[in-house]
Amino acid sequence: MPRPDGKSSLGDVLAISRHDVWFAGQGAGGYGHVLIEHWNGKRISVVRNHLGTSTITQLAGVQDDSVWLLSDAGDQSRLAHWNGSTWSEVQPPNFGGDPVEGISAGSRKDLWAVGGYVGGPGDVAHWNGARWHYVNDPVFARLGSAMSAVLDLGQRDIWTAGNNHVAHFNGKKWSVTPGPAPNPRNWALFPAIRGVRSGLLYAAGSTRRARGLILRWTGNRWIDAHAPVPNKRSSDFDSLGVSASGEVWAAGETFQRLSDSFARARTLIDHYVPCR
Repeated sequence: MPRPDGKSSLGDVLAISRHDVWFAGQGAGGYGHVLIEHWNGKRISVVRNHLGTSTITQLAGVQDDSVWLLSDAGDQSRLAHWNGSTWSEVQPPNFGGDPVEGISAGSRKDLWAVGGYVGGPGDVAHWNGARWHYVNDPVFARLGSAMSAVLDLGQRDIWTAGNNHVAHFNGKKWSVTPGPAPNPRNWALFPAIRGVRSGLLYAAGSTRRARGLILRWTGNRWIDAHAPVPNKRSSDFDSLGVSASGEVWAAGETFQRLSDSFARARTLIDHYVPCR
């Protein structure tokens, strides 16, 4: 697939359909202004924007005229929205200085955002198209509840993942979902949670001992999906893709230790195809 800018560095991709795919990153080798590109089924083109310089965190959206872009400009989170014709900045949630780490959109008037620093409490907010509503729940109040990923599967099916646990909102209340026995606190940070429905749901990250880990939701608890990793003591997953057919793609990195002070990072990609 041809690229219009060979010097750019892409940070995320969002596929709404086979004819509607968005790419976001930075120009000038990853140090320039925000670069946004779009695939219309025939060709890739650069989409003009006035978003300045920032590091791309995530794209989100389910409609061709409503796409969200989360980025980081130093110590400030930035949020932008595509309305079908132009990109414009939107005020991100105010997490009191904590960074916004993840977003997920159900529609143009339905956006969830999560954040927080590792070791601190979690931050969760919902955008209704006009303003932000902040979640004040004991699930996110304790230290170590910082969130790094969110998944919007419907008004009564919201998932958040982060430091040590995955939480779920059923439309009425939030709850922490059970993890693998015997000790869920052996989990570490989960930067990715993806699925197409609650019966087809995965979370990815690593353990506290730096082993790449993918969990699968059974309907009542999370279990280890036993994803293969080349080096069990030094690897992690930070991105997931789940198709309606049940195929799962996971991306991350593994580290080859060369000395006491130097390790070589290598790309790690796992692919799971369910038995037919």
